[in-house]
Amino acid sequence: MEGLSNILQTGIRQTFGSTGMDKLYLNTVIPYEKKATPPTVDDLQMITNILYAMKEDSEKVPTLLTDYILKVLCPT
Repeated sequence: MEGLSNILQTGIRQTFGSTGMDKLYLNTVIPYEKKATPPTVDDLQMITNILYAMKEDSEKVPTLLTDYILKVLCPT
């Protein structure tokens, strides 16, 4: 499980606003709280969706991160 935590804590560059040769990169980290139990399948699917969106430089990344934080890390 520690390997998963390290992977999730690694910053992933996301390119946005590409104007010619000037590119701007944003480093982001997927927050992950190590618990006594392994993550659920739903949690892993959410993380996987975020990683795919980051890889594809999708505009959905902020929304996916927000949903993950609110539903997984800080559920009401």
